[in-house]
Amino acid sequence: MQPDSFNLLRSLSEIGGFETSLPTLNEQAVIRRKLAQQLLDEALALEKIISGVNLLKGTPNLGEPGALDRIEAEVHAAIDTSKPAEPADVPRGVDAVRAVMLDGGVWTVDQVYKTIMRRDWIDESVMHPRKAVETAVNRLYSKYGEVERVGRGRYRYKTAPTDPTLLNGSGSAEP
Repeated sequence: MQPDSFNLLRSLSEIGGFETSLPTLNEQAVIRRKLAQQLLDEALALEKIISGVNLLKGTPNLGEPGALDRIEAEVHAAIDTSKPAEPADVPRGVDAVRAVMLDGGVWTVDQVYKTIMRRDWIDESVMHPRKAVETAVNRLYSKYGEVERVGRGRYRYKTAPTDPTLLNGSGSAEP
């Protein structure tokens, strides 16, 4: 079944008749666009209901665009054992440096870095982990004021216990 507007076009024999029919054609186009939008809105609403029911049932909606790709990615993520799951309680950044330095004593950036590496607290996605540790030490010193510089390149957490074996006789960490 063809719309009336197509029959109208077929019956036109001259351009003059076509030009006089443009307002009617325009009205028909607007009506059909509105009808098409209403049908599309209804279809989308029905698809949302279907997705919701499938979600409640635990059944994926395979007709949804990209559904198969998402399911495949979820399966691969579930069986990917190349990276161990990271514990949520592992400190990172400033928190990791703070945790190390709270053990007490005087620390160099290199000592803090090696300790964090040994404890496996470095995020593998960090491109320059030593620089990240150095930045965290500097933040604790200059931004937060939790660390004091006790010598050239040596730091101590202010509230941590002092380790006298790391200081020289004058109480300084300077060599």
